Amino acid sequence: LGVTAREVAPGAREVAPPCVLPRDRATLVHFGGLKGVIGTHKALFFDAELLPVRRSLRRIAAGIRSSPRAEEDEYGEDQYEPDEALPFELVVLEGVLGEAASSYQRRCRLYEPVVKASIKKTTISSDEGGIEDLHRLSAFDGALARFENETKTAMLVLGDLLASDEDML
Repeated sequence: LGVTAREVAPGAREVAPPCVLPRDRATLVHFGGLKGVIGTHKALFFDAELLPVRRSLRRIAAGIRSSPRAEEDEYGEDQYEPDEALPFELVVLEGVLGEAASSYQRRCRLYEPVVKASIKKTTISSDEGGIEDLHRLSAFDGALARFENETKTAMLVLGDLLASDEDML
């Protein structure tokens, strides 16, 4: 299996597709703007110096502190009551997925009023102003298409993860 470079337009930022890759000793994750390695008792996230990443990691850390977690017995095996605690890696993964969902919701709340107002203006007026509004609305088309693609890809990743018995174990 070879890796090939993809062409990227000059000045454009290439965004890697989201993924959740469970492995024996850690889970690799790139989801909702967060990239990291989640182990059984520690997690390492990249780009933590970026403000949005730092904010997300603070919220995830707060969720970890408030969640009952599994305790290790003397053999290094996790012991927990299923109704009471989750293993550390699942608590962190839940936080990452929650951050991604919150991000998508915020973007929807930002896009919705702008698109609705532009559509309303365009359908009410048929003069030159309506044409300008239509052009303005078309400027959102690219952003909306990218957002739609991003959310569809994220849903496919989660669907594939849930469909894989091996990964779910």
